[in-house]
Amino acid sequence: ALAAGVLSFTQQPASTGTVEAAFTTQPILSVTDTYGNPKSGVTVDLSDVLASDDTTTGAGALTGTASLVTDAAGLATFTNVGYTKTDTIHIKAVVVSPALSAASTTNIALSGGAPATLTVSGITDPVAAGTPSNVTVTAKDQYGNTAAGYTGTVAFTSNDAQAVLPANYTFL
Repeated sequence: ALAAGVLSFTQQPASTGTVEAAFTTQPILSVTDTYGNPKSGVTVDLSDVLASDDTTTGAGALTGTASLVTDAAGLATFTNVGYTKTDTIHIKAVVVSPALSAASTTNIALSGGAPATLTVSGITDPVAAGTPSNVTVTAKDQYGNTAAGYTGTVAFTSNDAQAVLPANYTFL
């Protein structure tokens, strides 16, 4: 049994990424006893996701494998781990039994993924005849984050034959 030991990251996730993809570099954690010997059979959990302020819980969710048992070399090699919200976060890893001091990744800055939908906001409902209404069109990724890189064209339509609509808009 491991009465005391050390939990540490031997490989950190990449410091940047997008929310819809697994981290390009996956976390690897090591568990050793107090003498530095690797400990197999210890469950390592990727538990809390904290915003860069170190106190706020992240608004998204981890994806992929979040709990592993260490192998003969004392390593927990995670695969397909990612996160669903744009933010700068770090991930805390823990060993619950026996309780070891938690280990945390360095900050990971995540940006929005590929555009999946367009959202429209700002339209007054109902709109009084002759009253202009501002419209905002935002490209969103599959998790609802603002997506980067949308280059399509938006065409505005209305079922009101008297509506004055803006020209088509091309995102650059």
